[in-house]
Amino acid sequence: NLATRITSYSGGSAIYNVAGNNSATLPSATLTSATSFGSDAGLLTLAGNITSNSFAVSLLGNGGDITLTGATFSGGNSAFNVTMTGGTATIANNLTTGTSSVVVGGTGTAIFNGNVTSTSTGNGVAVSGSGVNTFNGTVSTSGGVAGSISINTTGGTTTFANNVTINSTGTLTIAGSGTTVFNGSGKTVTTNGGAISISGAAVTTFDSAVNSGSGTWTVSGSGNTTLNGAINSGAGTWAVSGTGNTTVNGAITGSGTLTKTGSGALTLAATNSNYSGAITFNTSSTNIGTILATANNALGTGAVAATYQTGATGLQVQLSGGITLGNAFTTTGAGAAGGISGIIRSVAGANILTGNVTLTGGGGSSTYRADSGTSLAFNGNIGADSNAGRYIILVGAGDFSFGSAGSIVQTLTTGGTTGLWSTNTGTTTINSTANTYTQVTAIGAGNTVLVVNLSNGGVAGSLGMAAATATNLLIDGGTLKYSGSGAQSTDRLFSIGSATNGGGGAILDASGATSGDTMSFVGAGSLGFNGISGAGTSAAETGARTLTLTGTNTGANTLTSVIGDQAATTGVTSVTKTGAGTWVLLGANDYTGLTTISAGTLQIGSGTTGTLGSGAVTNNATLSFGRTNSSTVANAIS
Repeated sequence: NLATRITSYSGGSAIYNVAGNNSATLPSATLTSATSFGSDAGLLTLAGNITSNSFAVSLLGNGGDITLTGATFSGGNSAFNVTMTGGTATIANNLTTGTSSVVVGGTGTAIFNGNVTSTSTGNGVAVSGSGVNTFNGTVSTSGGVAGSISINTTGGTTTFANNVTINSTGTLTIAGSGTTVFNGSGKTVTTNGGAISISGAAVTTFDSAVNSGSGTWTVSGSGNTTLNGAINSGAGTWAVSGTGNTTVNGAITGSGTLTKTGSGALTLAATNSNYSGAITFNTSSTNIGTILATANNALGTGAVAATYQTGATGLQVQLSGGITLGNAFTTTGAGAAGGISGIIRSVAGANILTGNVTLTGGGGSSTYRADSGTSLAFNGNIGADSNAGRYIILVGAGDFSFGSAGSIVQTLTTGGTTGLWSTNTGTTTINSTANTYTQVTAIGAGNTVLVVNLSNGGVAGSLGMAAATATNLLIDGGTLKYSGSGAQSTDRLFSIGSATNGGGGAILDASGATSGDTMSFVGAGSLGFNGISGAGTSAAETGARTLTLTGTNTGANTLTSVIGDQAATTGVTSVTKTGAGTWVLLGANDYTGLTTISAGTLQIGSGTTGTLGSGAVTNNATLSFGRTNSSTVANAIS
């Protein structure tokens, strides 16, 4: 033993180990000045209790190890410093530093097996350097407003394996570029209203629960943050920014707002039914990351506002796992651009929104995406606020649906107008029969819009209540399908797009369940030639086009509107009949393109109306004539 009866010490280094394994017993040592214990090599073991009255105690390792095996370090108002350059410092003592701090640095290892208590008005615990540091006991600070815990490391890992408590409104600050882990099983990090700030390149994981009270959360920088334990954030607000990713696997309880900016992703993976705060997702002209929701009510029960500014990229609320969200959404702008566009996006599973969705901003659109093999259902009302010209743009290879419990409405406030642009290549099912929107409905290439009813222009129905003019219903390479029960008819005209802007043609699919469940277009006038020229925009299109009549219904599905050409020679219209069902042409048709009957029955006329176009006819199924008066058919028929 180097010392066995040290009871007091004054000045400088008390014991310094230069080689070998040595020990000293300090039965009840009282330090009367700043004191250091060091080890250059080997192991220095210090046994006994240490008391210091306002004088700092330092453990210094330069390749050697130091172990304190006593029960307590009573510091009065004395700092306890551990700086290990290589080597390991193991402190079994419970540390009480009064109004001073526990300060850890260096590149070595520090292990605190006892409890750490500080009433410092600064940082009660401050960790720096790039070492490996472990706090196995409880850590508690209570120094008023400034009584904080600071982790600002340049590497290594700092681990808290027990309860961590800031008994004041001090701040838990994690910065630098090291790793910090709170991994106490069944333990809690409590800040009692103090702020939690995570910045820099710090990588932070909370396996412990977190009780932050009304304190604010600020998560920024380039490091990733993961919260696996439950979080009680009270009325405290959240600000998530920077380029790092934040993953919240634990359930959140609280009412404070959450604001997401920056290019990092935010994942909310728990059922947050007890979180009622509003979520704001805002971007400027810079890139912004996504919010990914992977559980029912992952976004809580509050309102969600997603605002996309011109020139930004990446803004997107992503849904995954077949989840249901009950939030009321407000969407402004198109959202993420390019091949992953959309302000709300279904990335996996059949996902459902049951709250209302309000499109704000006026004069533009909000884009919603469903990826291949996924679906997105709007079961609440969706429509514009008080601004005019808001379009619902549907994109992606997946499916969409609008539930019978909700409607696509003209406006969720007053004065706005809404339109529907269904340009995804999956199926869009409109189950509502009371949609009141008055802007254009567009069906894009590869898309099928499945409706449960047809109504006249100006009357609420599956396709809204726009006027009956052909420019208000565009079918540009897509399909309008009816497969419900009951005969449905509409006086609405429609436009057939050409291939000018990548679409082309129109398909009417009559697949009602029984022969009486027919669809009929009874509008007086001619079909139009507008097509989709962009998101929420349309234009007259030149070029040839084909109207395809199909379906399985064998009743009298009728088209009274006149089928004509857009232009002679270069803008001719052709008609193709496919499917096992029956279609009846009742208009004074003057199209000059081909008529091709590949399956089922194409009937020309009924009573005294209905003509065939003047082009050649290829009949590989059934061509019938239903007029009761005399008529002349001069077409070449083969």
